[in-house]
Amino acid sequence: MREIWRPVPGTDGWYDVSNLGEVRSWIRPSLAHGKFRAEKPKIMCPWVNHRSAYVRIAGEAIRVKDLVRDVFLGGKQKGLVLRHKDGDPANCSVYNLEFVTKAQINKERRNPNSRTVAKMEPWGKVIEFYPSARDAARKNYLSTSGLIGRIKRKSIIGGVWFKYID
Repeated sequence: MREIWRPVPGTDGWYDVSNLGEVRSWIRPSLAHGKFRAEKPKIMCPWVNHRSAYVRIAGEAIRVKDLVRDVFLGGKQKGLVLRHKDGDPANCSVYNLEFVTKAQINKERRNPNSRTVAKMEPWGKVIEFYPSARDAARKNYLSTSGLIGRIKRKSIIGGVWFKYID
């Protein structure tokens, strides 16, 4: 992977962002006369909270992934949000960012106990639907963790098996 640098929009060339998620500044501060263009840029060190990496540009905290999105991914896309594929907020590389719907994120975050469960015969005929694994476990005299284990292992016990319906 070759690192590609492009200027950050609205900064008049004072800041650049790379496709690997790094931000650099061309500012050389001077106490007497304001700011001057440096001969060599300085890589900025972002700070990370629990969800995003930030840098300070012109006194404003800006998410690094938003800079990468605007410069390399064509900006915001209606109805989609930008997320890190590996879940690491410090990794703002173009290759680690993807647009997804909020519904997709919610589906992935959803508690497995709140997913619809079907009780089935061995050959696939549905016997009954349950709104959650907890409800299915209670009505079939099982523990919730035992039922989830049966679903994961696809175990047929007592002539029935359970399956998540997505």
